[in-house]
Amino acid sequence: VFTEIEQSENYTSEISFYPIFNSDAIIGTACYSRDITEKKKSEEQLRKSESDLKSANKDLESFIYRASHDLLGPQSSIIGLTNVSKLEITDQKAKIYLDMILLSTKKLDDTLIGLVQSMAIKDISKFEDDINFKSMIDDVFDRFQFYDGFSKIKFEVNINLSEPFISSRLILQPVIQNLIENAIKYQNVTSNKAMARISISDTENEIMIVFEDNGMGIDSSIQDKVFDVYYKGTQKSKGSGLGLYIVKTGVERLQGNIRVESKAGMGSVFTITLPKNNR
Repeated sequence: VFTEIEQSENYTSEISFYPIFNSDAIIGTACYSRDITEKKKSEEQLRKSESDLKSANKDLESFIYRASHDLLGPQSSIIGLTNVSKLEITDQKAKIYLDMILLSTKKLDDTLIGLVQSMAIKDISKFEDDINFKSMIDDVFDRFQFYDGFSKIKFEVNINLSEPFISSRLILQPVIQNLIENAIKYQNVTSNKAMARISISDTENEIMIVFEDNGMGIDSSIQDKVFDVYYKGTQKSKGSGLGLYIVKTGVERLQGNIRVESKAGMGSVFTITLPKNNR
C-alpha cells in the first residue's frame, strides 16, 4: 500500500494505491482518494491550540513566580514590624490582635515561599553541584532550631555513600527541607519519644533517601492525594498544602521516584530514589 498527500491552497486529499493480486502476481493497481481537508484543518487547529496553551501556562507560571517573589519583601517587613510592635505595646488586647496578625502573615509567608520554590524548581536546567548531604541537612536544622516543635523531636542522620553525587542543590534543598518540616509539624505530640530518621545510601546506579518518623501518620484512604498541590490531609494542618507537592515536583525534576508507606498514628516512611546520572 502506498499513500501520498496532495495539497493545494484550499483542498487536501489523501490518495492510496493498492496492488491487485492474482495468485502471486500483481495484475493491476487500485486507487482510492478521499478528501481530508477538514481533518487537516482540525489537526492544525489542535496543534495551534496546544502551542497556545503551553505558552499561556508558561506565562502564568512566570507571573506566579515573579508576583510571589515580589510579595515576599513586603511580607517580611510586616512580620518584622509586628514583632517589634509586640515588644513596645503593653495593652494585652492589642497584643492578642498582633498575634493574630502574625499568625496570618506567617501562613501567607509559607505559601509565598512554597510558590517560589515550586516555580523555581521547574526552570532549573543545571545539575552540576557536588551534593554534600550532611551540610545540607545541618543547614536545614539550623533554620528550624527555633521552629515550634523542633526541640521535641530527635533526629537521626545516617549517610553512607560510596562516591560523590552530582545533582542540583537548588532542587534537593527544598526537598530535604520540606520533608524535615513535615516530620516536625506532624510529630505525635502525645509521645515523649518523637523521632525522625534520615538514611541516605547508594547503589551502582541510584541514590536512596529514606525519611522515617513515628508521627501522626497518614490514613491509607488519602495517601494517593498527599502530593497534590494545596492538599491538606488533616484539619490540624498548619502548612500551606505545598510542602509535599514541592517534594514530588523536585524528585520528578531529578527523574526520580517517591513513595510513601504510612499508618494513621504509627508514623510514615518516605522513600526517594534518584538516578546518579540525571544531568
